[in-house]
Amino acid sequence: VAYLIPCAMLIATGLAVLAFPYDLPRGCAAGGGGGDKGGNKQGFWKVVRGGVCDYRAWVLLLTYGYCYGVELIMENVAADFFRKRFQLPMEAAGAAAACFGVMNTVARPAGGVASDEVGKRFGMRGRLWALWAVQSTGALLCVLVGRMGAAEAPSLAATMAVMVACGAFVQAASGLTFG
Repeated sequence: VAYLIPCAMLIATGLAVLAFPYDLPRGCAAGGGGGDKGGNKQGFWKVVRGGVCDYRAWVLLLTYGYCYGVELIMENVAADFFRKRFQLPMEAAGAAAACFGVMNTVARPAGGVASDEVGKRFGMRGRLWALWAVQSTGALLCVLVGRMGAAEAPSLAATMAVMVACGAFVQAASGLTFG
């Protein structure tokens, strides 16, 4: 059910996007409703080709791939990490691992807001620098989480703190990417 319902919704949304006109900054791309009449009627495949051939779209794809990839990996391995490194029971290890995902509720929107604020002050270049800084910090914290719990740093509390900080930066990077 967790896969089938979102899959059906994604397919329905994709078909709706193809079937109904959508608005672009310069008017409606497909026939019907609004936009400038008679001007800028690009074909669907021309618009798709423009997006696929734009290197900036690929950079954002890779950037978001990093953010979301780290999120998926951490959510898949964190419970096992806590269970093996700190000999926690599965329920406690799952609760500890869930702290990473919970950061999604505040950090992703905060990243979007930060992107907007930096964009107002410094424009697109500021947004890119902010994204780079947040992603780099998230990457460093991710490496540090892997080192935590080793013989040099056996503290569960310290590992949890670093993992929550890592989650905050990874999720904020996702928000910054969308910004």
